[in-house]
Amino acid sequence: MRGRLLLIAFLATVGIIGVLATSAVCASAQADTTLKNGEVEIDKYPLERFNFLDRRPTISVFGGTTSFAMKDLSAPIENALALGVELGFRRDKNHEHPSVMSSHWESAYLSYHKGGDVAAATPQIITDPINAFRFGIASRNGYGYKFGSGLEGITFLHGSSGLSWTVLNVADDSLARATNQPLADFGSDVRFGEAWIPSIEVRVAEPVSFHVQYAWNQVYPRHMFWYWLGSGTTEAIADGLVVYFVQEVAKSSPIATPIMYFLLRNGVSAAFKALRMNRMNWPFNTDAPLNMHTFSIGATILF
Repeated sequence: MRGRLLLIAFLATVGIIGVLATSAVCASAQADTTLKNGEVEIDKYPLERFNFLDRRPTISVFGGTTSFAMKDLSAPIENALALGVELGFRRDKNHEHPSVMSSHWESAYLSYHKGGDVAAATPQIITDPINAFRFGIASRNGYGYKFGSGLEGITFLHGSSGLSWTVLNVADDSLARATNQPLADFGSDVRFGEAWIPSIEVRVAEPVSFHVQYAWNQVYPRHMFWYWLGSGTTEAIADGLVVYFVQEVAKSSPIATPIMYFLLRNGVSAAFKALRMNRMNWPFNTDAPLNMHTFSIGATILF
């Protein structure tokens, strides 16, 4: 429930910022009729991610709060304090429309989640603090509105499903398994998972930006490759249809591209995350993952 509230709050913030940003840019565009024919080209992202020309190194730090959710948990888990660092490469691009820019960002991150206790509903419930260490690969891309002639502005980034590996300090013993505690399957081993990390970024100067982001990480108790591949292919097809639709939007209404791209692509990602909350490889009947919802703010420096 807490994770859903964080997601709703994040999307509400996106909507408000999007309306304000679009209104401001539209007003600026109407003041100059020469902007009418400006177009926004939707990059072929599967190819663009391997284009390392003109990319700049980045380093980010972030902090926030993490909530946990899982099917059949006998008691809630207290929220955790989340801290992390991220290293990557980024490429920003101007488009024919003078108010629109695009960004491609590939990175690797480390995060630590210092948790509280599981509420002791019965003597068998695990009461040790639940801490997590996570590392993974993040891929973000999206479009934004420039404040002026430079790259300062606001960018709305879609967070593609990135690969992640999580280590939990959950007790893995015979008692936990005998009482069918869901977290017992995770133990303290490294567990594979996927994370969706959309974000909104405001660049206040050429090398400095601040961002707010929401991360939904699903940690799998076991990795079932063929089911995972089938589920991912289903999402990729849905995402491809959305990208095609946004391409048509970009042709007829370039100024709406950043918002539409952000909302529609992240909408598909959010829908599939929700479908996998209780079945990690939906639509296949597989085990429930551990859902980690992290809401954070951070800063990025470009070199």
